[in-house]
Amino acid sequence: MTNNSNTVEVTNDSEFLTIVEVPTLAPAGLRTATITGLVMENGKKEDGTPTKALKLTGELEDTDKAGSKFQVEKRYNMLENGRGKAQFLKDASAIVGRKLGDSDLVRFNKTALVGQKVLCEIKHNKKGKHWEMTVGDLQAIAKAATQS
Repeated sequence: MTNNSNTVEVTNDSEFLTIVEVPTLAPAGLRTATITGLVMENGKKEDGTPTKALKLTGELEDTDKAGSKFQVEKRYNMLENGRGKAQFLKDASAIVGRKLGDSDLVRFNKTALVGQKVLCEIKHNKKGKHWEMTVGDLQAIAKAATQS
């Protein structure tokens, strides 16, 4: 249907309509990823409050429309009052296959995690007017499942 210089295209190829555009996000659910990095970040908020976060980065096996792998990150709040230490111990224990404790964090060998294939829970959340992708729990991939 054409009206002056404006063109309107009507498509009826599906029973579903895209009413709200969402940015390209990795598919939600349990996705396979490789851990690519683990770094400690110290800083301060605008009000001078200190921050201390452990940042775990990874690359999903899923790709976007251009064929690039989705990059993900999970941050753990490592301040004394933060829940990040317990969450990191839970995730890292699941990946290395043994229960880790506070003493394991004194000199944590990041090579125990970097390079490991894991299942990560991808969630889509709306933050204000924008959609974002967050990473939930991490799980080990059974060795039997990874052997061909």
